[in-house]
Amino acid sequence: MTYKEWESVQNGTSWKIALRSIIDQCVKLADSFEEFSVMLKMQGFEVSNRKYLSFQMTGEKHFIWGKTLGDNYT
Repeated sequence: MTYKEWESVQNGTSWKIALRSIIDQCVKLADSFEEFSVMLKMQGFEVSNRKYLSFQMTGEKHFIWGKTLGDNYT
């Protein structure tokens, strides 16, 4: 974890923590990957399932891989 990420976690402004929470909620409710993707899009996140599952928050420049969120997000 970089200092910037650590600082965001300490301040409660980490979008990765918010993303984990939203993913957990959407996984419980979705019946398919397509439905999961739509639910995340409604929450302001894009999903890419190319070589690796990755996520992008609206306004962010880059996607982040699910594996950087933790083992449960690959």
